Amino acid sequence: MFRHKNSYPVRPERNRWLGEDGNASVEFALVAPLLMLIGLAVLQLMLALHVRTVITSAAIEGARVGAHVGADLVMAEQRTRQVLLANIAGATVVDVHASRTTLQGYP
Repeated sequence: MFRHKNSYPVRPERNRWLGEDGNASVEFALVAPLLMLIGLAVLQLMLALHVRTVITSAAIEGARVGAHVGADLVMAEQRTRQVLLANIAGATVVDVHASRTTLQGYP
């Protein structure tokens, strides 16, 4: 260190580019969008799987109601619509149609 007469010690100029000050904020700015993208993709996948599960459950519930003795297809369709409208998947379904089939001679 150099000292001028009647003054404080003078330090040599420090090179600002060699330090690591501010690296954390730059790294966060680079990594944060990637983490947000991954998080939103996971949420989108979860929502799609939920909608698929609700639609499947509604179809099963409608088939169960329609399989009862004395039940008709209109009751099965109504129950399916009720289950769908009670969930987020109701907005994705446009039409509900029920029909009877036979498998190897059994209804």
